[in-house]
Amino acid sequence: MTYFFLECTIRAALIVGATALVLYAMRVKVASVKHRVWSAVLLLMLALPLWIAWGPKAPIRILPANVENLAADVFIQSPSSGISNLPKSDAQQVAGPSRETMFSTTEALLLGIYLFGALIFLVRLAIGTWRARRLVRESSPCIMRAFDPRGGTLGAEDLCATSGAMRSRIPGAVSRNEASAVAFRPRNSDIPMRSACSPEAHAYKLENPNPSPEAPASGILSSSHCAAPVTVGCFRPTILLPENWREWSASQLAAVLAHEREHARRRDPLVQWLALFNRAIFWFHPAAWWLERELSALAEECCDAAVLAQGHDPDAYAETLMHMARAVMHSGARINVPGAAMPGSRLPQRIRSIIDAAPIARLSPVRAAYTIAVFATICAAFVSVTLAHTQQPLRSFEVESVKLNTSGAQNDHLSFAVGRYTVTNTTIKNVIKFAYNARDFQVTGAPAWVDTDRFDIDATAGERLTQQWRDLSRAQQIEELRPMVQSLLANRFKMTVTHVVKELPVYALVVASDGPRLTPSTPTTPDQFRISGGPAGEAVLTAKNEPISALVTMLSQQLDHAVVDRSGLGGNYDLFLEWTPSLTSPPAAGAQAAANTDAPSIFTALREQLGLRLESTKGPVDTIVVDHIDKPTPN
Repeated sequence: MTYFFLECTIRAALIVGATALVLYAMRVKVASVKHRVWSAVLLLMLALPLWIAWGPKAPIRILPANVENLAADVFIQSPSSGISNLPKSDAQQVAGPSRETMFSTTEALLLGIYLFGALIFLVRLAIGTWRARRLVRESSPCIMRAFDPRGGTLGAEDLCATSGAMRSRIPGAVSRNEASAVAFRPRNSDIPMRSACSPEAHAYKLENPNPSPEAPASGILSSSHCAAPVTVGCFRPTILLPENWREWSASQLAAVLAHEREHARRRDPLVQWLALFNRAIFWFHPAAWWLERELSALAEECCDAAVLAQGHDPDAYAETLMHMARAVMHSGARINVPGAAMPGSRLPQRIRSIIDAAPIARLSPVRAAYTIAVFATICAAFVSVTLAHTQQPLRSFEVESVKLNTSGAQNDHLSFAVGRYTVTNTTIKNVIKFAYNARDFQVTGAPAWVDTDRFDIDATAGERLTQQWRDLSRAQQIEELRPMVQSLLANRFKMTVTHVVKELPVYALVVASDGPRLTPSTPTTPDQFRISGGPAGEAVLTAKNEPISALVTMLSQQLDHAVVDRSGLGGNYDLFLEWTPSLTSPPAAGAQAAANTDAPSIFTALREQLGLRLESTKGPVDTIVVDHIDKPTPN
C-alpha cells in the first residue's frame, strides 16, 4: 500500500512537471490551449490510481539485475534439502505470515490519515454541490426587458439568439471564482462555480418566443445571496444574478453575459468540479491544489479573451470586473474556500492585459501538433512505463548437458562442486528458483510443464573459472553459479523473465531480547552446511563457518515464506539447530511439542538455541515473472 501511494505521488508529479516544461519549451501562451492541456492532465491524474492498479505496464530494463538491498528479500531453497520434501501438517498449510493483518501498523496509520483527509474534502464537495442546487431552487426568475437596440440597449432578438446553451439548466456545481460571489454563509464546503465575470450569464432565453417588453428569462435567476453573477451546474448550467442587476448599464450587462456564456460553452463548471474532486482524492499532493487553481485562472483568461473578441470596450470591461470585485469584497459574506475570492490572485494581471489590449495570442497548427505529440508521449511514458531489472550479460558454462528424465521417479537430487552444477530428475521450476534465488511464491507466469516435466542437467564451468572459485567459500561458489544457471536457462530454454517488486508478508530475523547465542567461526574452520533427519523425525542443521545469510536461506525454505535478515550480525558462525519440521507456525501460548519428538518448533528453537527470533512483517520481495520459455533443444 505504501508503494502504491508513493508511485501515484511520483507519477503525478512527473506528469505535471513534464507538462509544464513542454508548455514552456514550446512557448505556448494561449490560455485556451493551456486550459485544454491541463484539463487532460487532470483527467489523467484521476485515472492514475486505476491504471497503476490494473492497467498494463511496459517494462523498461534500466535497473541493475543484482540489487544489494533487494537480495535480502529474495530467497531460495536450502543448498541441501534432505528434509525439504517432508509432508506439511495442517497447521503449516494455514499458518505463517499470510495470517497476519493486511497492513502493518505504520501502513494502517497512514491509510487512516489519508482516508480521513479524503473524507473531509469529499464531504465538503458534496455539501457545496448540494448547497449550490438549493441556492438555485431558492432563487427567483429574472424579468428581462427587451431593449431597443437603436436605443443602445440589448435587443430582444439578442436575448433569443443566446438562448440555446442555457435553456434547460439543472444546477450541480458552481465554478471557482463565483464561489465567493455567492453571499450565503457556509464555511466548510467546496462549491465549484463560474463567477459573475463568467460568460454563462449571457446564455438565456425568453419564455415567450415573441417577447413582450418584459418577460421572465428562462435559465436566468436572481438571488439575494449573490453579490455578483455566478453560473452553477456541471452539465446544464444556470445563471444566478444579484438582485441589483437591474442597476447595471446595458454595456455592463452585455459584457457579463458574454463572459458567462463562454463559461457555459466551455463547460468550465464541470472541469472545476472535477478539479475539486481530484483535489479531494489527492489532497496530500501539492500538484492537485495547484492544478485546481491554475484551471480556474486559465478559464477566466479564456473568457476575458472571448469577451474582447466580441468587440466589447476593453476599458469598460475592465471597469466592470473591478466593480464586481468591489461588490464581492463589500458584501461581507463569502464561502471560506482557499482561493475562492472572486477577484482571484490574477485579477491585476487580467486587468492589465485587458487595458493594454494586447493582440490575442494564436498557436500555429505545426506548433500545436508538436505540443500535442510531445505531451502525449511524455504522459504515456510516465503512466504506462515501469522500471525493470536489466538482463546483464551472463557468463556461460563451458559444457551444458540437458536431458529429459523419463524414469517416472519423484525424488530429485541436487549437488554442487567447484565450478559445476548437477541436478537429477528435477523440474525446471526448481532450476529457476535456484538461478534467481527465489521461492515458489516468487515465480509466476510459467507454463504447466515447468512443474511437471523432469530433467537431468549437468553443467561445468571452464578451467579458468574453476580455478578462481577454489579459494571461495561454499556460499560464494553458489552465488557465482546462479547467473551461470540463468544463462543456461536463456540458452537452452530460451527463457526471458521480468523482475517485479511486490509488497508481501515476510519474516524478519532479529536478535532476541536476551542477545544472540552464536559461536563465531575460526578462519581455519572448513565450510559445512548440512540438514539431516534425526531418529525421532526431528530436523538437525549443522553448519560450520557460515554467514547468517545461509541460515536465512534455509529458514525461507523451511517456512516457505521470505525471510529478511535484520539481525545486523556479520561474520561467519558455527550453527547447530534442532527442531520439529512439522511445527512451522508460531507456537501458541501453552502449546506442546509433537508427540513423537521432544524437539520444539523452528520458532522456539531459534530463540532458545541461537538467541534469534522471527517477526511477522511485510516487505518488498522481488518476484520473477516468466515472460517466455520453451522446452529444451536436444544436446
